Amino acid sequence: MFDHPFTDPSRVSHEELTPTNLAAARNTAAESLVLLRNQNKALPVATSTSSIAVVGPLADNAPDQLGSNLQQYNVSVAHTVTVLQGIKNAVPHATIQYAQGCDALCTSTSGFNAAVQAANSSR
Repeated sequence: MFDHPFTDPSRVSHEELTPTNLAAARNTAAESLVLLRNQNKALPVATSTSSIAVVGPLADNAPDQLGSNLQQYNVSVAHTVTVLQGIKNAVPHATIQYAQGCDALCTSTSGFNAAVQAANSSR
């Protein structure tokens, strides 16, 4: 049991990442989003929105969207939609200003100015 704690890691790709399961995961994710504050009725984003700022170190990081088990199961990021790509898909005609802002651990503030500029340019 302890020599092989995971039954069959290849099972993920042929039994778990099926079109039905991927559709269910997408639906679950869409229904589980929580909006903490909808200031000035910012959401849902209107398709007529002309400019949007996306700020954050993980907004364009597909592996992070899948969690910490990604390498363990050798899961492909091919089916993953990042926050940045999701916004681009939702509002294809908008100008998207992306700024990382900081690294994932926020050990540096060197990207803060770019984040502020992105936010200001999307008003």
